[in-house]
Amino acid sequence: MEISKKMKKNVFFYWLIFVVACAVLGYLICPDDTPNANDRHADIAKLSPFSTVKILKIPLQKEVKKVSFIHYWLSGQERNEEIMPYKNIKFLPQTQQIEVLPLTENANAIILDLKKFTNTTISEKDLLKNHTETRFYALGADKSGRDILSLLILGARISLGIGFMSVLLATTIGVFLGALAGFWKGWIDALIMGIVSVFWSIPSILWVVMLSTLLGKGVGVAILAIGLTSWVETARLVRGEVQKIKNMPYIEVAKTLGASNWRIFWVHIFPNIQSVLGVAMISNLASAILMEAGLSFLGLSVQSPVVSWGLLISESYPFMTEQGKWFMWVFPAGVIAVTVLSFNMIKED
Repeated sequence: MEISKKMKKNVFFYWLIFVVACAVLGYLICPDDTPNANDRHADIAKLSPFSTVKILKIPLQKEVKKVSFIHYWLSGQERNEEIMPYKNIKFLPQTQQIEVLPLTENANAIILDLKKFTNTTISEKDLLKNHTETRFYALGADKSGRDILSLLILGARISLGIGFMSVLLATTIGVFLGALAGFWKGWIDALIMGIVSVFWSIPSILWVVMLSTLLGKGVGVAILAIGLTSWVETARLVRGEVQKIKNMPYIEVAKTLGASNWRIFWVHIFPNIQSVLGVAMISNLASAILMEAGLSFLGLSVQSPVVSWGLLISESYPFMTEQGKWFMWVFPAGVIAVTVLSFNMIKED
């Protein structure tokens, strides 16, 4: 029983490592490494998982600069070509054209001039070698024809990034106000706990929605909205721990020796509340990910083409009842559920 329990916790821990690694690596491991995984085509919209598609790459009449490794890691690399999924290509050497049969059922063949690909003569072998490829869509494609696996990897950056930053903000506010309330008591304690009571009287998601509506949309606003409404539990925990520790004998000795309140808190109290603070941060991180998903679903967080897990669910919502399109919302919803569950299981350890 003990071994089984430990294995379960290890599974959740390794899942979190995997998700964080995907978020850090980002474009380096994305099947679609264009900015925001935006290499799309309507013909492969809502493509089922484990599908392979033949792609014709048509050069664009524009010059795309090769970006540095850091820029590529952070933002991806634009391509100077557009994609066209196809069933078959027929080479017409006499007219220097190709006949492309699109992927869409009952679609008419498209005639393309070979000058679109090169200014010189090109053989059928070279055309197929240099301007076609076969792509594998492991998790299918979304409503716009974007690769869902790439979207989930990039979405991890946004969802976890907003979660981590908002938790740091909430922890900073919570520790500051909780320490003030617990250390000095009196009217300061009464005032801060009154504010805590007001925040507790209204569900956190309503505070977040209200702030997002007032401040606008975007990653920064989501971090502020979630961070400014998630500090309450941290403040309460810190206050309780500070009140308990400050009556310890060694604190009285420190006061007798002339230690300042600042030194007493940071040297003698704060190190002893870090374990409680760590549990609170993990709990808040799970809640922050859920809040960000809720905001994205309501259209109050990141906006397309930027990707987050919640936004993927929002965009797939109209297709939830469409037969065979379960994967469009199940994969992002499943990733959110397992990630939040993993944080909660780690917290219980």
